[in-house]
Amino acid sequence: MVSKTKWMEPRHTVNVTNRFTRDKTDSLQHAFFNGQGYAVLENLWGFWYGMNPNDAEAVLRFTAIERAMANNLRRPDWQPHAATVQAGVFASRFPNHSRTLWTIVNRNEYDVAGPELRVPFPAGVHFYDLWHGVVLATGEDPPSDKLKDILAYMAQRSRRPLSSFSREWQAVLQTMVDIRATNPCPPRLLAWS
Repeated sequence: MVSKTKWMEPRHTVNVTNRFTRDKTDSLQHAFFNGQGYAVLENLWGFWYGMNPNDAEAVLRFTAIERAMANNLRRPDWQPHAATVQAGVFASRFPNHSRTLWTIVNRNEYDVAGPELRVPFPAGVHFYDLWHGVVLATGEDPPSDKLKDILAYMAQRSRRPLSSFSREWQAVLQTMVDIRATNPCPPRLLAWS
């Protein structure tokens, strides 16, 4: 789905959430596709409703990318549903004056492999797979320190595939804790005038 609020005003800050689902894949992909934040909300009015390990790792990874590429995500020329190569794979294009970010989600119930996008490759342009922290094609200028940092971080995170993290949700055991009664407040006379 395309976020209508972001479509109308790309600078509008939206945080997606889905409080009570045990598998948050749909809402996480919705947030990443639209370049939006995700409000985890694991503590709901004193009740702990944590994320499964797979969803928690997905949040960690896509928020790292979104923070590194924040300037792209607020641009008015955002293009949801950019052309993709494979069925069931969807992309949004977030260009700015010097670089373009594509966020890609696989909505299939199975993994896909191979090319995902077809884009022009002018001389001197760099291409990176930020999700895996790898260089796809290099141009003339070296990457900035900020880009090197996110590539290194994501390369380290992606050593373990996201699919290897458990999707099993487990409740956190909660116990009642006795609380000592407070001392009563001494009676006071109230004067009314």
